[in-house]
Amino acid sequence: MANPQPKDAHIIITHSIQENLIIRNFSELQLKLIYLIIRLSWGCGLKAWQYKSYKDFEVIGIYKSDVTTHLNYLQVNMVVDWFEKYNLLIFNKDFDQWKIPINKKSSNAFIKKLIHESLEKTNEVRQLLTVLVKIPNGVSKNPEQFETETPTNESVCGAPKESIKESIITTITTDENLDLSEENIVEEIANYYLTKTGRLANSQDYIAITEVLDRPITVPTSYKSRIEIIKQAMDRMTEKHIKRNGEFDNRINAFAFYRNGIFDDFRKLEIKTTGGDGDGWGRKHKNCDAGGDSEPIEGLGIIV
Repeated sequence: MANPQPKDAHIIITHSIQENLIIRNFSELQLKLIYLIIRLSWGCGLKAWQYKSYKDFEVIGIYKSDVTTHLNYLQVNMVVDWFEKYNLLIFNKDFDQWKIPINKKSSNAFIKKLIHESLEKTNEVRQLLTVLVKIPNGVSKNPEQFETETPTNESVCGAPKESIKESIITTITTDENLDLSEENIVEEIANYYLTKTGRLANSQDYIAITEVLDRPITVPTSYKSRIEIIKQAMDRMTEKHIKRNGEFDNRINAFAFYRNGIFDDFRKLEIKTTGGDGDGWGRKHKNCDAGGDSEPIEGLGIIV
């Protein structure tokens, strides 16, 4: 049984591109062709796909004799760039250039409305998922397993509401006996990033999260208080950003947005605790020794 997970190899396609593919008048074969190009270019770490022959397109049900018709159409409408001489195809991510019209019954405002409504139903959907014990094909399934295997609607729809933030299931609890492994600590922050932005952390986000967690504070600090400082900084910066830019415009799209604010809060804690100038933390955020009798967790610099 197929069981894909969010952490499996995947392609990051922005919500805006997916929304425009949904609302425009593409045929079924055209959409398959677009996704084939994306999968074999972006999905392979490339900007273009070089096919071997027209026979390759039979994988999505396009006859060899029809390939040029479909490719010419997408090229004329500026959805793809086709370098026929080199068998090279490039998907044009600038959807503002596409000449494919939006369906007359649809609009960007309409899709945004549906996104908003879906976000508003978060608690209701989660409650249903906790009581359902069967999926449509009638196969019994553990509700908790069902929950964890289903991508959260925040990652699908966009920026979350307050109700969503409260209902997100994190991989870490605040129990005193929790596992302080590097993976769990990073995942807790990654999940909190999801609640703040509606985005799943990507590889660059994980690097930034690890960088923040790998900066030891020079005063004794418990695990709980360290995580709390990070979350409070994220709360404050997210609220300020939304007030300035609006909830659906200029969304936070990288964990690096929070990094300097978190560093500043760590430095303020040092100043408040030691009465000094915070230089122990402020030396360009370089590694420093933990103070007191506390020891940093190996590989992270978390003081417990």
